[in-house]
Amino acid sequence: ASDIALLYPIESAWVHFAPAHRMVEDSPVEARRIEQIYRAAAEDLFTSGRDFTFVDAQALVEGRVENGALRYGNFAWRVIVLPSVDTLPLAV
Repeated sequence: ASDIALLYPIESAWVHFAPAHRMVEDSPVEARRIEQIYRAAAEDLFTSGRDFTFVDAQALVEGRVENGALRYGNFAWRVIVLPSVDTLPLAV
């Protein structure tokens, strides 16, 4: 099982998102930057041969820390990657 979790930064994207007139071409630059950094993190983990799990903030809220790892159900992660995250629920 993987010991690396990659957080899907949807809460950060929500804060910086604004509806666009032409698909994503005129989306706010900060929202596009979050998406680009998230994709790059996933691609870098994959191309470097690292096994990882995509997680959302709910997994962080419901998880518990034990022996240096975040545990959620049958999963345990020692590394949590937060790509361009600037907003999370307070419970996290």
